[in-house]
Amino acid sequence: MKTESSMVMMCVLLVVGCGDHSSSPGKEKAGGSATPANYVRGALDAGQHAKGTVGAIGLDRAVQLYTIKEGKRPETLQDLVTKGHLSKMPPAPAGQQYKYNARTGKVSIVPN
Repeated sequence: MKTESSMVMMCVLLVVGCGDHSSSPGKEKAGGSATPANYVRGALDAGQHAKGTVGAIGLDRAVQLYTIKEGKRPETLQDLVTKGHLSKMPPAPAGQQYKYNARTGKVSIVPN
């Protein structure tokens, strides 16, 4: 969990630090606003996206480990918890949910 939080924070810092720095602070760019509130909202949105991506990667890894140990793919993501491969399902980002394809074993993030 600590590693996951660290990865989320690194992703947020990377996204926040990689913006276009060509305009002066406080001036509005064409097509967007450079207000602090919008900047913070963007950083929070990026953090939620990063958290969801990390969650999906963790679920993909849990599916792989389940498949190796159990000899078959889980039928549902809840099987990962039932069989002890996860202590609980990680929360999906706000307004989104995890989608699992039992045939391919892939986990994706989709809107609610």
